[in-house]
Parts: sequence; C-alpha cells; structure tokens
Amino acid sequence: MDVESWIFDLDNTLYRTSPGMLAQIDDLMGSFISDFLNVDRVEARRIQKGYFRSHGLTLRGLMG
Repeated sequence: MDVESWIFDLDNTLYRTSPGMLAQIDDLMGSFISDFLNVDRVEARRIQKGYFRSHGLTLRGLMG
C-alpha cells in the first residue's frame, strides 16, 4: 500500500483528545528539551514556552 499523504491533527481540530493527552505531550516535550539541551526541567519549561510564544510551535523553535 502506497501512501500519498498523511494528515496529522496537531491542534485537535479533527478529533477530540483524551483527557490529559495534551498535558502528557507537554511533559514529554519538556523532558526532551531538558535532555537535548542538557538543562534542568525548570529551564526546559521556560525555553519550551518561549519557543512556543515566539515561533508558534515549540518544534519550530528547536529547528531554528
């Protein structure tokens, strides 16, 4: 089976999320940033939220 397109519902407009799912994603993103940048979780959270505010997505900030 060849797939031509993939659709990702990153902002939950297509499907409802299960309770706590976004909190889990937020926590996992914080863990990744902490490990990747070798900073404590408090600093990782500050970086994560700063990237989100300035780039619209934390991932965009990490890629920039």
